[in-house]
Amino acid sequence: MSRCVGGTLVDVTITAATSNHAGVPRVVRQLVAAWGERPDLHYVVWEGAGLRTLDDAERTRLGLAADAALPPGTWVVPYDATFVVV
Repeated sequence: MSRCVGGTLVDVTITAATSNHAGVPRVVRQLVAAWGERPDLHYVVWEGAGLRTLDDAERTRLGLAADAALPPGTWVVPYDATFVVV
C-alpha cells in the first residue's frame, strides 16, 4: 500500500475498463493524453472499497507507457492530495 502525499489522483475507472472510444471514455483518453505522466499525477481505479493504480492492460487502454511511478496494482491512500473525478 502506498500513501499519495500532495499529488493528484485521477479516477479513470470506467475508461480503463473499456475499449470504447465514444462519450466519456473519449474525453478521458484525451485528458490523459494532454496531461501525460508526471511524478505527482497518478491515474487510479476503484476496486472494491479502495483505490489502486492501473494494471498493465488498463495502462495500455489509456495509451500510457507500461512503466509507472507506482507499481501496477498498488493500493493508494490519498493524503493531502487532490482527487479528480472526470
